[in-house]
Amino acid sequence: ARMKQIIQAAIDNRVALEINARSGLPHERFIRLAKKMGAKFSFGTNNFDDKPIKLTRCLQAVVRYGLSRDDLYLPKRNR
Repeated sequence: ARMKQIIQAAIDNRVALEINARSGLPHERFIRLAKKMGAKFSFGTNNFDDKPIKLTRCLQAVVRYGLSRDDLYLPKRNR
């Protein structure tokens, strides 16, 4: 029930849920539920230095959870 509350709050406030490249968060059950509920996702990391980050986990999530362009947060262009 708590996961549903968090996901719904993100959806209601148009906040993307980050799939973190380093930490392994959020976990699989959360991502699958969020996708089912219609949440948007973004990719990121808590980068503490200037070393490049491998986004392997994020890219694997696209395949593993069947994420499509419609599931990802895409910023609107300023015209």
